[in-house]
Amino acid sequence: MTPEIARKVIGQFRGQAKAAQQVDDLTDREREVLELVMHGDGNKAIAERLGVTVAAVKWHLQHIYEKLHVHSRTEAALKFKQGQGSEN
Repeated sequence: MTPEIARKVIGQFRGQAKAAQQVDDLTDREREVLELVMHGDGNKAIAERLGVTVAAVKWHLQHIYEKLHVHSRTEAALKFKQGQGSEN
């Protein structure tokens, strides 16, 4: 393995470890919201499924974005999946 490839591999592992730590910082409810986001549910569907208001879902998503350092549902879902993947 070349040094450049080794650096990329190590960087990937560090990224996964960081994502895992950020995912660990999520509350159980935030994890529930993200699971439903990953299934493609919209805010209204998530709210109905969890028995909360749409405003509550938006509030949770905002905190998720802040904790994961992302700006969209797609980024949050990808980082959540990446963080979970390093646990398995």
